[in-house]
Amino acid sequence: MLSAVVGAFRREPPVDIVLNHWDEAVAYAALFSLVTALNHAAAA
Repeated sequence: MLSAVVGAFRREPPVDIVLNHWDEAVAYAALFSLVTALNHAAAA
């Protein structure tokens, strides 16, 4: 969430040639989704 706030504050474009804060925010969201899915699968 902090990465998205920093990206918006710096007015970084969401799609750019180099990695930026938006890419970091998407990576954390994907990691959270993966961990959540594995956690639910392990609990069942």
